Amino acid sequence: MKQVSSCEKIIIAAPRAKVFDIATTLAGADFVSSYGPIPGILASVGDHVPWRNIGDQRTHRLSDGSSVNEELIAFASDQKYIYRASGFSGLFDRLVSEAHGEWVFESHSPKETSITWVYSFTPKGPLESAVTWVIVKLFWQGYLRQALAHVKEIIEEPS
Repeated sequence: MKQVSSCEKIIIAAPRAKVFDIATTLAGADFVSSYGPIPGILASVGDHVPWRNIGDQRTHRLSDGSSVNEELIAFASDQKYIYRASGFSGLFDRLVSEAHGEWVFESHSPKETSITWVYSFTPKGPLESAVTWVIVKLFWQGYLRQALAHVKEIIEEPS
């Protein structure tokens, strides 16, 4: 089944090592809030801080009562990390078998770093693919954009 993906990018006024270090130590509840019908993260259970060791797992409890499991599957210090999301409950349980999130960190200058977040769902079938596509196109990019804006605020906040 073809994946349904969304991508968002933000530039943060900080060196890449600092951005990467902070981003990998944030709990999901610190920056992922509800967006339209997409629930935010209320709490995480498991290996969630720091998010750096391949095989680390965590379960996010979401604001609509659902949950999702994540497992870190790739990690390159100061460059990127990739995780698999599975075990969805709620709406996504009926739509997708899993998803992958990838965060890529790139220096634009010694004091500017971009984060690109690509999130790709694997729908369970053709009908589920169509419904997932609508949700992703209407809401998911805004969800990612809002979360990255929170990350930017946290990192750029004066010490």
